[in-house]
Amino acid sequence: MNSETETLSENYDSIASDFPKLNHLGSVAGSQMKLLAVKFENKYYTPGDTPPERFKRWQNCEDISRQFCSASLNSKAGKRSHMSEEAIIDQYLERLLHTGWMTTAEAHWTMRRTTHLLGWPVSQKIKDFFNDLEAA
Repeated sequence: MNSETETLSENYDSIASDFPKLNHLGSVAGSQMKLLAVKFENKYYTPGDTPPERFKRWQNCEDISRQFCSASLNSKAGKRSHMSEEAIIDQYLERLLHTGWMTTAEAHWTMRRTTHLLGWPVSQKIKDFFNDLEAA
């Protein structure tokens, strides 16, 4: 194994264990059931969820989460000082969902990560989303 492959493998291992996986529901013509999969390093993955693709999405969400930390703190100290921390996070979540930058699960994960980094409580809206996801 060369050093580049080892570095990539270490990067993939740094992805948060609770980071959402893609759930592609695709269709292929025909009457028989089919499984959509792509091959990467002799393993099969859901399309769009190979280790490099997943790592890139996680890095993006992590970066946006850190940006929301700064924005949330500025909001709490300024024009949204009257709002609870949960309300501020929920407001940013709604905006993030409307951007289309990521999946719904990734947006909720990003805002949950933001609350973790800030040491703020997780809003009920985010808790409910993950509870519903686990129940499904």
